[in-house]
Amino acid sequence: MPRHEPRRVTRQAVLWVPETRFARLPDDEQPFRVWTLYGEGRDDPKAPPALPIAPTHNAGAFLEDRIHDWNVTRLDGVPHLRYYSRVMPHSCWVLVEYAEHRG
Repeated sequence: MPRHEPRRVTRQAVLWVPETRFARLPDDEQPFRVWTLYGEGRDDPKAPPALPIAPTHNAGAFLEDRIHDWNVTRLDGVPHLRYYSRVMPHSCWVLVEYAEHRG
């Protein structure tokens, strides 16, 4: 049996990150990964990308680093994604992935 198996993504959510750089998360679960989505048709806040998405780094998506590019904070007790990536200087869609918990 492998010593370290990668975590399995259990669900995805797309969030529009406005100019404030804070986007409300769908629940209290801690995100596993955050991807910036870019490319044609990805700049309309009224047209979320369809799920599921199979992101590929540097091909329409950019894998962001936790702490360096994003984190989770609470605003008025509600969990929000705090997005401060330098990949996108303006509002954008991000893909938030959640993974199975490890014991």
